[in-house]
Amino acid sequence: MVGCVLRIYNKYFVCSDKRTVLARNNIAAMFAIKLVSVLVNLAMVPLVINYINIERYGVWLTLTSLISWFSFFDIGLTNGLRNKFAEAKAKNDHVLARCYISTTYALLMVIFFVIWIVFGLINMILNWSEILNVSKVLNDELRIIVLIVVTLFCIQFVLKTVHTIMVADQKPAYASFFDMLAQLLSLIALNVLLKSYKSSLIYMSIVISVSPIIILFISSVYFFNNQLKLYSPSIKYVDMSLVKDLGSISIKFFVLQLSTFVLYQVNNIIIAHVGTSSDVAIYNIVFKYMGVVLIIATVIYSPFWSAFTEAYVVKDMMWMKRIYKKMFKVNLYLIIVVLFMVLISDNVYKLWVGGDVKISLIYTFVVGLYVWIMSLLFFMSQILNGMGKIYLQLLLSFLSLTHLYVGYFLGCIYGVQGVVMSSIIISSIMAYYATIQVDKIINNSASGIWIK
Repeated sequence: MVGCVLRIYNKYFVCSDKRTVLARNNIAAMFAIKLVSVLVNLAMVPLVINYINIERYGVWLTLTSLISWFSFFDIGLTNGLRNKFAEAKAKNDHVLARCYISTTYALLMVIFFVIWIVFGLINMILNWSEILNVSKVLNDELRIIVLIVVTLFCIQFVLKTVHTIMVADQKPAYASFFDMLAQLLSLIALNVLLKSYKSSLIYMSIVISVSPIIILFISSVYFFNNQLKLYSPSIKYVDMSLVKDLGSISIKFFVLQLSTFVLYQVNNIIIAHVGTSSDVAIYNIVFKYMGVVLIIATVIYSPFWSAFTEAYVVKDMMWMKRIYKKMFKVNLYLIIVVLFMVLISDNVYKLWVGGDVKISLIYTFVVGLYVWIMSLLFFMSQILNGMGKIYLQLLLSFLSLTHLYVGYFLGCIYGVQGVVMSSIIISSIMAYYATIQVDKIINNSASGIWIK
């Protein structure tokens, strides 16, 4: 097994050009980091279930899915910054790169402060027990939890900009390392809660939400005083004239983010309404397990967004064609990983969450297929986003809106598997056309809508 992995690594990643070597080193480091992250995430599931029970765990998952909608209020600024920073750095315009960073921080702080104020007022009249389809007894508790989580989420989102910059600087391993530290800190804190405090969603929400903020603050101080010192944000470098430049691509990324959210994150909400909170928890157990495949794909493909931005700016078509062919083959190998994980899933579930949670092989396979299609779509999106060719993606993204209806409709007929089937159908269509577009661009045969 180890020999096989080494042969694949040597075949697809050993190379002498600087861009590929940088990507290779990030991939190698991220595999080690993500392995720890996966183990931490897996360890947290039974811990949380033991602390608040599986039904409340489902409530928490549904709630956090709803709150993640707030990430879209950045209107795509962080992804816009990712491309603009990479372009400026490729042209050795360090002052412009610093201006992009400073301006983005300023805009995000204003946006999320306004969101926090407005939500604080609205939250007082929202009926969270109806929104989450749970007992009315939980309404007051949920209102407090939501306010806590939204407050900490707004702080976290602004601080996380430093990780976007690290990824744009083709150093995603650094961002992954600090993400892993945040997860590890949450795990340690949850262990303390389990041993010292009675079951409480409020305590758990504070622990899980504060841990990333602590680590993000530390990483921001570290990076902007070391590797990113040349680009550290400063009010002197805030240039509002760059808002239009950032906004032109940011709005497009905003639409893509929204479609991605509808496809991948809204499932918890739909399942909560066609099933129960326990169904949400079970779906997430399967998704976390099969999601290992998506984590592998993310580790491999993430370094190539900014690498393709740089290559496209300098017109290095030969490099792009070579890397595309290699990475496409890697994605085919992931099918084997999916099938293997499905076959051993029953034993894994028993060891992981105990024998009381019953999950069928078909259910696991359906989620596994969905995860693999996500990995293919993620790969194509990394390339297209890096090159700024997102017009066709924008058009296809409107398909994701049909998931709200199709997912609910199929969920009422086939249960939770029907919700996942809806995601599979829509993701497959988007991945199919994205693959055609990438192939055309790489082979210099794109024209019309395919080159936009």
